[in-house]
Amino acid sequence: MSADLEDGSETVSGLFDKGLKIYHGLCDTMDPSNSPEYQAKVRSCIQILEDATRLVSSLGLFSTNESVDEVATNDLKFFLLPVLLGDLSLKLNSDDRLNILNVAEVYFQDFLQRCKDYSVGGLDIPDGDQLVKCEEPPRHPGPMGFEEMARQREEKIRKFREAKDLESKLIELKNALENPSSDESIAREYYILLMKKFVFSTIEELKSITQEKPIVEHLIKIKRGGCDAKKLPPYVGKPLKPIIITRDAVQKAVYGLGYPSIPAMTVEELVDQRMKDGWYGKLGETSGNSRSLLDEAKNTEMAALKAEQEATDLERKAELDQEEQLIRARQYDDWKDDHRRGYGNRHNMG
Repeated sequence: MSADLEDGSETVSGLFDKGLKIYHGLCDTMDPSNSPEYQAKVRSCIQILEDATRLVSSLGLFSTNESVDEVATNDLKFFLLPVLLGDLSLKLNSDDRLNILNVAEVYFQDFLQRCKDYSVGGLDIPDGDQLVKCEEPPRHPGPMGFEEMARQREEKIRKFREAKDLESKLIELKNALENPSSDESIAREYYILLMKKFVFSTIEELKSITQEKPIVEHLIKIKRGGCDAKKLPPYVGKPLKPIIITRDAVQKAVYGLGYPSIPAMTVEELVDQRMKDGWYGKLGETSGNSRSLLDEAKNTEMAALKAEQEATDLERKAELDQEEQLIRARQYDDWKDDHRRGYGNRHNMG
């Protein structure tokens, strides 16, 4: 079924293209990410892509028993909805960084799972727990440990080169698509490669989220006086919630089975809740001065590293000065041994 349903005067495809254009603009802009203008664009783009997700769900474009080869070319781009929403969520400035991470994690996992179900690009996509395991360093460094570290390094280099090749090919295909006479095969190859690129970046984002979560949780405990996490008062703000492609409450329940610890809502439930909360009416109201807990953690860590480096430099300088003074003292002693007092003084001597 093709995406021909209209939302007012705008088609689903047009809505998605509009959101994608804003997303690319956000990625390319030099504006500070905490500025009100930037944050307003992020929220606007999220709203547009959530509306597109709602329409895609209404159309029932995706089925679990299909492969990517069976999906219409014009519908392939809708695979990108969750990964775009996940990346946009991470761009939001919010005091509740942990909630942002949880929402982005849901979107990224949903994207990877759909790509895995549809066998996109023939990629071997790991599960969430495998992502964590493959990042863990060897517990006992030794010959096998160093061998594994070397293997991981080679794997990262290979992925980096593959990503660069993908980027070059995508630029070439995007330019070809701008030609009105381009055929469907070019568009199909473009969106398949774009999905493949986002699979690579999503895997890295999930690894980063896994590493960032403990830091954020620890900083929350510190900011609230180091008390036990179980006794902390609940967050009083309005948490961001993920919106995934489901058609009804039945599919929502099925989705929940795959992600037992993740809250799930149908598209309609989330849109209604957002409207009640006045979320859509506050696109311009952003916290320009707010900073994520991760930024604070990084700044603190950098300050500590800088202080440690300065202390090391001072200690090293002191050692070098002592060595230099010792060398000069020894040279002077040697000189005195070779030159007795009055050596070279021939004045008033017969």
